[in-house]
Amino acid sequence: MSMEFEWDEDKRQSNLEKHGVDFVDAVLILADAPLILEDTRRDYGGAKAICEALMHPGTTFIRAKSLEEQDIDHLLARRELLVQHRTQLVNQTRAFLSERGIIIPKGRHSFMKTLPQNLQRSPNI
Repeated sequence: MSMEFEWDEDKRQSNLEKHGVDFVDAVLILADAPLILEDTRRDYGGAKAICEALMHPGTTFIRAKSLEEQDIDHLLARRELLVQHRTQLVNQTRAFLSERGIIIPKGRHSFMKTLPQNLQRSPNI
């Protein structure tokens, strides 16, 4: 598909004198395949993502993560599981002890602080 270009000769001369760009050269440049570069001069953040999403409805965009980011995400997920399991263990132990008459206040710190004292008082557990 070829394109034809037209321009006013006076405007061409004016542009050549003012900007140093000849329309004839522009035709040669525009005849080639376009070179597309990402603009890295400034972070467009959400505005760019919104424009992309509007241009491609129904498409889900996912940002690629580096190996380091994936490692951090993995470690954070494991830590979250560890905290959940620790909380479950503390609550289950509190429930078990409360059935035997030993009441320990809520919270991991209270549990860790009072458990040794309560176990010394009730050696049958």
